[in-house]
Amino acid sequence: MMAVALVMAMGCSSGPSTAAPWRAPDGTMHTPRAANDRGLRACQKSDDACDCDRDDQCKSKPGGECHPGSTSGYGYDPGTVQRCFYPCRSDADCGGQICAPAGVASSVATCVVAGCRSSADCERADGERGACTGMRSFASQQLAYHCVYDSDACSTDRSCPAVQRDGRDREQACGFAAGVAECQPVPDPVP
Repeated sequence: MMAVALVMAMGCSSGPSTAAPWRAPDGTMHTPRAANDRGLRACQKSDDACDCDRDDQCKSKPGGECHPGSTSGYGYDPGTVQRCFYPCRSDADCGGQICAPAGVASSVATCVVAGCRSSADCERADGERGACTGMRSFASQQLAYHCVYDSDACSTDRSCPAVQRDGRDREQACGFAAGVAECQPVPDPVP
């Protein structure tokens, strides 16, 4: 069976926690981040990108939390970019998806697509067994869990060779697209 370590590389927290460990569909154990290590600062009065500097200012829905930057980890600038986020508390909040705790898919507990809930769900009609694996979608760059099979083009980024494009070697990443795991070139960074 293929080795699955991708989710471990996606940011499982090893710091202090206020929540119980969480077992991902691929069997990986994660320790959720403590809610108090966000680095919030007082908002600058002139900056409209700063919606909050305390959780009690996030009242649009129950359970609001104030976080620096975006939940994807981009735009982190405490005191300048701080937004209210409304994390999921359980799978019941996610309408058929699963609730991944903070530090797994984003900086807050987030609903993620789960085409499988464990590797036991991964058997094709021809009998091929697969592994329930967390990987990023090429289209959305969001973490999701899907069945990955030995017959797929890849199971981890390391299984994707570099390719020539525009006269230079390009790194590739393994992601889920059109029902299978496949290698695609990593996009150029945004300047």
